[in-house]
Amino acid sequence: MIEIIPLRSKVKMALLSEGQKQNKASEESGKLSLALLSIGSLLKRSYGKM
Repeated sequence: MIEIIPLRSKVKMALLSEGQKQNKASEESGKLSLALLSIGSLLKRSYGKM
């Protein structure tokens, strides 16, 4: 019985840290897509003026 509790908490901690990693990854990809969108709109503007 004593062995089960630490194992559970270890699993919970692992899941939490994994979730945080996933969160950070999605945040980074969101920033990247925003940057790409702004670059694309800038390119469109500069090409439209030519």
